Amino acid sequence: MSRIGNSLDNREIEYFFSVLKTEMFENFEKSVKKMTLKELERHLNRFIDWYNNERMLKKFNYKTPHELWVKFCKK
Repeated sequence: MSRIGNSLDNREIEYFFSVLKTEMFENFEKSVKKMTLKELERHLNRFIDWYNNERMLKKFNYKTPHELWVKFCKK
């Protein structure tokens, strides 16, 4: 649960949605309105898989979130 007036509480999820909107859909609002719920679900699942398993992040020393998770779980 986030605290009132503290934008840092939601920073990571806000970043995720920003990436979703800019990298998945060229014009997010128009694209989503034209999709069925099943199409949107399929696109979101593909995006989440790509985000977690293929997208390397500079802040993670160019590793994917999944690679970091595996490393964390081994400790």
